[in-house]
Amino acid sequence: MSGLDTETFTLGGVFVVGLATSLHCAGMCGLLTCGLGIAGNGPHLATVGIYHGFRLVGYALAGLTAGAIGSWFGLESTLGGLTWLPILLVALLIAVALGLEKKIGALPFFTRLSTAIRVRAFKFSPMLRAAVVGIATPLLPCGPLYAVLALALSTGSAVRGSEVMLAFSLGALPAIWATQAGSVLLSRRLSTRGYAIARRSLAVVAALSLVWHFTLLNPFDAERGETCRCGTVSE
Repeated sequence: MSGLDTETFTLGGVFVVGLATSLHCAGMCGLLTCGLGIAGNGPHLATVGIYHGFRLVGYALAGLTAGAIGSWFGLESTLGGLTWLPILLVALLIAVALGLEKKIGALPFFTRLSTAIRVRAFKFSPMLRAAVVGIATPLLPCGPLYAVLALALSTGSAVRGSEVMLAFSLGALPAIWATQAGSVLLSRRLSTRGYAIARRSLAVVAALSLVWHFTLLNPFDAERGETCRCGTVSE
């Protein structure tokens, strides 16, 4: 039997996308939260933890909403049945490698709403501020985020959409946390050019990894209906 079902593996692919685009997220979410005082270690660690907890909740709610809308419009395919989904994930990574994710325009309404929330958050206590900013993170203008939200929409399922967004947000978590823990150190060690090279190189490596694992050009064991290089285990 298959060692890993395609649905679970595809969620793993979305996680890889989150990991590969994490430097982009760290440059936006990480530095933004540092400016709001949600950063550091020691006594500040609690606010960082609260921020990430509510950030995951925010992404899950965004995916749930997108999936529910997809279901409303009759997009009822499951992740495992979307044979083109791996191609879209790789295409997204290639776009990041080429710097094209910046070409995706921001949604004005959500951008204004996000800005208003951040301004008001300054009046809150650090803990409450971290929670509010965290849950509102999906409102930030972000090309990779919009692309993954489209994937969540295409699942046609609130549950699946939520899983897609959670996998994506978990992939970006380490880089954002690292930025919050040492943003000054990172900015000193990595120039703007070096940062861009690192971000694009990570996207290329992730794209190659997905190409290896998913069957894009030459089906792997097509006779048995397998769609990824997941391996097999004996019963």
